[in-house]
Amino acid sequence: MKKLLLLLLPMFFSYLLFAQVEPANYKSASTRFQKFYNDHAVDSLYSCFSVAAKKVISPDKIAGLITQLQTGYGKLNTLQFISLTLPVASYKAGFEKSVMEMSLILDSENKIAGFYFKPYQEKANLTLSPGLTENPIEVKTADATLAGSIILPAKSSTAKVPVVLIIAGSGPTDRNGNSSLGISSNSYFLLADALGKAGIATLRYDKRAIGKSISKKNVNDVRF
Repeated sequence: MKKLLLLLLPMFFSYLLFAQVEPANYKSASTRFQKFYNDHAVDSLYSCFSVAAKKVISPDKIAGLITQLQTGYGKLNTLQFISLTLPVASYKAGFEKSVMEMSLILDSENKIAGFYFKPYQEKANLTLSPGLTENPIEVKTADATLAGSIILPAKSSTAKVPVVLIIAGSGPTDRNGNSSLGISSNSYFLLADALGKAGIATLRYDKRAIGKSISKKNVNDVRF
């Protein structure tokens, strides 16, 4: 079965984020989703959706989606939290017949604004080319901690080398070029590795509230 996309809507948040820790509101929402899905409780699940989501999705569509998922995958036995990259929380969804990755999106009132499933893939072990070294870095500010990585070419210990700063693109994209919205290409890591082989050092980092970076500010205050 192909990836099922329900809806993705702009989010507005007013709470603190601590990356990689499942907040209580997401825990509550995912637990309700699992129960209502397994019980085929369409009205109960529909009541969990945001006002904006209800404008584009009907109870009949929810019923059809549940039927489609249960026919293809069966009951949802487990939901294991993976990560949080606002506004998307990712889970390893253990169905009776398959393992999928579920992305769950909440609005400022902790209502479901969207969710989707895609085939689950274990995170690939990223291996540097011979001669390169990678070290973690951390930059702390008054309201955030930015986590990143620096890759150094072999000659960097004895000579000055050029450095490229790799900045992740829009959306919840991390330092490696992956996104909780369904992108797992490791494109920025591969770019950094290729530059390292050419004798160029690189610095790449997770944006605020992405990956291992932490932000204590309202997400809307740091958007531009």
